[in-house]
Amino acid sequence: MSVADEEFPRGGKQLLTPLEVRSARQQAERDVLFGEDATDGVSRPEEIVKRQKSSSERGKKRRRSKKSMHTVDVSEVALPAKRIKKSVDTLSFKKLQTGMLLLGAVKEVSEFDATVSLPAGLSGFIHASDISTVLSERMRQVAEEAANSEQTGEESDEEIGYDIPRLPDMLRVGSLVRCYVQNLNTSPTSHHRIRLSTDPTLVNSKLKSSFVRPGLVLLGSIASVEEHGYLISFGIEGRNGFLLSKRAKKYIKDSNGGKPLLVGQVVECLVLPFESSELKTVPVTVNVDEVNKSLITEDMMLSMSMLTPGMLVNAIISEVLTDGLVLSFLGGFTGSVSTSHLSGDHITTDHYRRLQKVKGRIVHVDPATKVVGVSLRKCIVENRSETFGDLSVGDIVELARVLRVNSELGLVMQLDETHRGFVHISRVSDSHVEKLQVKRYKVNSKHRCRILGFNTLEGMATLSMQQSVLERAFLRYADIEVGSVIVGVVQSVESVGVIVTVTDHIRGLCPSMHLADVRLKHPERKFKEKKKMKFRVLEVNPARHKLILTHKKTLLQSQFPALRRKEDAVIGNVYHGTIVSIRHYGCIVAFYGDVKGLLHKTELGSHTVEDPSKVFYVGQVVQSRVVSTDYGKLRLSLRGTSAVSMTGTSTSTAFPKVAVGSPAHLKAGTTVEAALAGVSPEGLDVVICPEGISAFIPACHLSDYCGHWQPLLAAYSSGLEAARGAQKTVRAVVVGRDKGSLLILSMKPVLMTSQAIRHAQSLEFSELKAGFVMAGFVKQIMPFGCFISFPGGLLGLAPLRVRHPCLLL
Repeated sequence: MSVADEEFPRGGKQLLTPLEVRSARQQAERDVLFGEDATDGVSRPEEIVKRQKSSSERGKKRRRSKKSMHTVDVSEVALPAKRIKKSVDTLSFKKLQTGMLLLGAVKEVSEFDATVSLPAGLSGFIHASDISTVLSERMRQVAEEAANSEQTGEESDEEIGYDIPRLPDMLRVGSLVRCYVQNLNTSPTSHHRIRLSTDPTLVNSKLKSSFVRPGLVLLGSIASVEEHGYLISFGIEGRNGFLLSKRAKKYIKDSNGGKPLLVGQVVECLVLPFESSELKTVPVTVNVDEVNKSLITEDMMLSMSMLTPGMLVNAIISEVLTDGLVLSFLGGFTGSVSTSHLSGDHITTDHYRRLQKVKGRIVHVDPATKVVGVSLRKCIVENRSETFGDLSVGDIVELARVLRVNSELGLVMQLDETHRGFVHISRVSDSHVEKLQVKRYKVNSKHRCRILGFNTLEGMATLSMQQSVLERAFLRYADIEVGSVIVGVVQSVESVGVIVTVTDHIRGLCPSMHLADVRLKHPERKFKEKKKMKFRVLEVNPARHKLILTHKKTLLQSQFPALRRKEDAVIGNVYHGTIVSIRHYGCIVAFYGDVKGLLHKTELGSHTVEDPSKVFYVGQVVQSRVVSTDYGKLRLSLRGTSAVSMTGTSTSTAFPKVAVGSPAHLKAGTTVEAALAGVSPEGLDVVICPEGISAFIPACHLSDYCGHWQPLLAAYSSGLEAARGAQKTVRAVVVGRDKGSLLILSMKPVLMTSQAIRHAQSLEFSELKAGFVMAGFVKQIMPFGCFISFPGGLLGLAPLRVRHPCLLL
């Protein structure tokens, strides 16, 4: 006897449609969804007692039942009134289970993982190793090849082979992806972490080869690139797909940035008609228009385990509830629609009616509990994510309007004409709120909110009304400015440095060499957990969520500008930097961001330092002057910077603080007053008054006679010590600049005469004439003659074969 005969004995016309018959047969599945008593639909003890009544009574019941069956409303038979659900079960982190299938929208993609927006305002991440089994195997092979080449000492890119595809080339921001919940955990900071996978082997794990049929959309990964197309792996034993190259052209152009499909990349494939059911490789297409419009129909005879997120279905509304809808689709399956997934601008279910036909896309499936979530949102039905225009994370909306109040969950807010947001009850106030007061948060009342993030799947912005969040300086890594001073809380002390918590979602690292001006043997004594401390930002990489900090007192209190970009470096300016490497040719100095410069050993002081490692150490903070920016490389110098301490204040003398840059009027031939700053065997470090520009007077420019140079150096050295902070000035003339643009002065009387100064200020090469008498000094002596340098940069040669008294000064 058939099922229909058992349910409707003794003949009579069958009034139920096949859809309604199937609905009745899957009543148990609806019981689980609605949370009804598990005994519904089975015999209860009291029913067993009733069956012991007389046969006549049972006959009367049977006749009454038969009569009522012919007169009952069809909708009531298919959807019994006693099964009405009071509320729709919404998805939450607590209800998530490993193995659940979710539809997500790719929000951000970095080199190693991608952030995905999920239903119910949740967010998860996909690691590069969780894209597909094909890609994971490829990565493993490359790692093994690299390890073998290191052991053998051979390096051959051709042998190691192919490059591993980059994650940004395989996942596109804004695309919808089918995800498998791989792992759930809560971090020490109480943040939920949902690890997802797009591996077809996991997403399609419940499917069998017999299920693959024309018209079905399956998730697949590129297994290999063949001569005429691509071999697709569905992760289903005994069934693969093949994509012809001509069918992939439109997808590559419109959805893949014009780049060819990569091995391991996941794509949604529409199965095309094929002749034999035993065919192991079926034809597929990835045409976006065809895939998005592909509809799952009842004649495909799907079971509950075969349902996957992303399937587009036609459904009938079986119940209209205050917090959502209950749908019936595919001949008896039941799905729920939360208010955040209603179509159009609807935030309530008032515009829907029972038995109304709708089209929706499945967004989550839990085969264990038989719960199916469906979305009616236009963007999801069209298989795309939402955009938020000019809104960005961190924006403050002054007048956000309350659209809907859920006293136990939170508030739905209208941000502008087209965008909405949600304030969870935990973010309504800094204090704990057990239940929202309807009188305080009335519909259409306006409040001040701040955007914390976006759920691009549901088109909802995540908001906060907490005063502490509204006053927070930044909410994301991109908001932090390099060189700024911030306050953080010590989370832990590790071998690499100190982990610092800046906000709930931002953490940074203060490396060991940046914990103090000197190396700390016991950093845990100074950096105690949960202690608030000041740090300065050295580097920020928002894409990698990387934040590097420093706690060096010198850098925290530095009065010099922070050098964040090489383009911002000004020749002659002084900047604080940290020595990060010492080589035989000099020191590498790091500033902020990725800016680095070279301190050559000839620029480490007033005299050449042959072995920099004996004078300097890694981690030492130095104030260096930019002397060259040629070819995008910074050349630095410590010469002329000894007059300024690490904090930018004067030390041994009372001369003005060093200024940044050199005034244009300090040309060759200009007479200046300079404050003595330091004495070395090479000469005098001075600061020009009142401009505060550092300069240098070589020892050979202290006098016209070389025999006086050393005695004068000794005199200035003893005079500087005797001054004890008092300003001691000298008069000199500008003769030029060195290779690093440091001003060079001279105290030679012959160069300071009025005639020599006048010539230096107006001297042009085109104005030179034979017989002209000028003051200069010997620059270099060669076997064939002497090179004579003149103020202003002119250089002349006095050959041995031509000698004249005017050249012998």
